[in-house]
Amino acid sequence: MVEQISMPTLQLLLTAPLIYSVGLSGYGLWTFNLSLAGVLGAATPGVGMAATQLISAEVDRTKRSAAISLIVFGGLAVSVLSGGIAFALSSIVLHSYPPLIWTENHIDIVRFVLLAVLTAIALQWDMICAATLRAQSRFKENALCEVSTRLFSIGSVATAGMLSCPLTQLLVINLLCIVLRGGVKAFVATKGIEKFGPHEVLGLLSPAVHYSVLQWVNNISSLLYSSADRIVLGYFVPAEIVAIASLCGEMNQQIQSLPRAYFSPILPELIKLDRASDKVGFQNILLKSSENIKRIIIVLSLASIAFGPPLVILLSQTNFIYQDLMVIYCSYTLSYVTIAMIIVPYFSLIGRGELRYANMLTIAGAVANLVAAVALGSLLGAAGVALGRIFYTVPFIFWRKRESTRT
Repeated sequence: MVEQISMPTLQLLLTAPLIYSVGLSGYGLWTFNLSLAGVLGAATPGVGMAATQLISAEVDRTKRSAAISLIVFGGLAVSVLSGGIAFALSSIVLHSYPPLIWTENHIDIVRFVLLAVLTAIALQWDMICAATLRAQSRFKENALCEVSTRLFSIGSVATAGMLSCPLTQLLVINLLCIVLRGGVKAFVATKGIEKFGPHEVLGLLSPAVHYSVLQWVNNISSLLYSSADRIVLGYFVPAEIVAIASLCGEMNQQIQSLPRAYFSPILPELIKLDRASDKVGFQNILLKSSENIKRIIIVLSLASIAFGPPLVILLSQTNFIYQDLMVIYCSYTLSYVTIAMIIVPYFSLIGRGELRYANMLTIAGAVANLVAAVALGSLLGAAGVALGRIFYTVPFIFWRKRESTRT
């Protein structure tokens, strides 16, 4: 919970030093590169799900140790392999169809794609190590590693920016800090594990692959809808507008992060009730959680609209027309509110063990979001791309109507 809430907040601490050092255009390139890394990270199978399933349920200490090592080091190998494939494919595509944000700034495409791929590999390994710690119920250690290393990363990048380091060097420093974060989590996760033989690892390969592929679909959809808006923006608008839109998105992230953080600890209880066939208890928790989440969303969205736009102007140090900014900002607020409203239906599917169905809905939503973002972005620019995010919820709306007609 601490990790989910702190990430958007800590990210904002880096915004002002970055804009001060590389300018608004440079900040737009920074966010575009990190979003590209997020999309390229979709090439990595969902090893984190394998960590949850293999480690959480294992009682035998030797097999548990084998599972931890397989996930941490096998996950790194899988991330590197998928990163190589992503680099080859993305280099061809981005060379053939370069985004406006790169052509107007005369960017070395190969260098930036390579940095994005390496960042994607490091981010995926960090997520795998974090999932391994959570599967061991070591939530405090994971939160401590996350917050401390992120603060170190923010301090390092901000200091380098104040020393007038170019954008490429800042991206490299950020990459090294992500590697450090994953390395610290890997060290903590594997510290004190039992000795094991090759046969224990081989016995875990088949279920590990099964769970990883199952979660892969969900990873693709999650990364697409969380990063696709800035990728699409990079094709239609200049770097300064990408930066403004990114700031608007960051100001609204808590609308989505806080409800997810609220619901995450409830998920294990839902799973227990589902396995006990307690439909009444299951439904009562959903109804109560849904009401509380609605209140959280209303408060956060009102606070965001009240304080967000002035903060965007303050951080961006620009004379952007206020009415145009409000259109973009409110479009992002509306999209985050809409997506936050489907958190309860999504977690209810996970709680009932309908992971495949949840994956189908999320991948359909991600595709709908991408198509809508491209269509609306070409017409309305940044506001259109933001509104395109709303279409992520369309499959969930149809699913809820179908469920209501059944009952």
